[in-house]
Amino acid sequence: MTDARLEPLDLRFRVRQLRAQDVPACVDVANAVGWSTEPDKWRWMLSVGRGYGAELEEGTLLGTLLVIPYGTELAMIAMMIVRSTHQRQGIGRALMEGAIASSGCSVLCLYATAAGQKLYRPFGFVDDGATTRFEGEPKNLGSDLVALRTMSGADIPHVIELDEEAQGARRERLVNSFEGQPRDGAYVVERSGRVVGFGMAFVEQGARRLGPIVAARDDDAVALADRLAAGADRVRLDLEPGEEPLRAWARARGLDEGESSPRMTRGPAGLPGARTMSRALLGRPFG
Repeated sequence: MTDARLEPLDLRFRVRQLRAQDVPACVDVANAVGWSTEPDKWRWMLSVGRGYGAELEEGTLLGTLLVIPYGTELAMIAMMIVRSTHQRQGIGRALMEGAIASSGCSVLCLYATAAGQKLYRPFGFVDDGATTRFEGEPKNLGSDLVALRTMSGADIPHVIELDEEAQGARRERLVNSFEGQPRDGAYVVERSGRVVGFGMAFVEQGARRLGPIVAARDDDAVALADRLAAGADRVRLDLEPGEEPLRAWARARGLDEGESSPRMTRGPAGLPGARTMSRALLGRPFG
């Protein structure tokens, strides 16, 4: 049976770069497929990345895609959304082709839905683990917090350097953008005058999102998570693939284990950087 909602297969649309004034339409596209997103989150993503939209000739936005480049080494692909009424008509393919052509980065990374994996594999993306979300009211907090202190403006250059070591790519523009977001805590671990770990928390849909958390030592990562979660009614964190210490922390603190999202990469040698230092994501769109 033919789905009467679909436009003809010769659907005429164009792909163009999204602008700040497109945010309401982006929210509408996301809501149409059941993704709950906030206008401020779209504004943030567009401020640090490049958005692309597929639209009809009369201006209706049909689909979106976001590219967030970190130097020339790494770019995140996110918010690949196509209205259900216009899926399977080449819109997602056109958006991805444009993103790959314009990224200018050696490695591309994204977190996919199960359905999205089928779209990405023909473009050379391969499976590379999965992130798991934990959420709930934190209990039993109380790690040794002696080494932690509140992050100051003077720490930001050191945070950028440590983040670059973990990511293998410089995310200076992203880190500097944190100042304008509804932050709910930021701490560093300092030893011998050197910042060796950091963590931040942000307000997200009524919860406190923990991340990014970056630390070489497991105990530092746990201490950062404990401090960031302190006093919150509800926390949320997306763990990096293979991150066992914070997985154990989340379970011990009574958080509920939610859905997993496959990580996929495209590039000659996988993700750059000292990846074991990266513990919790800022969010799946950002990595």
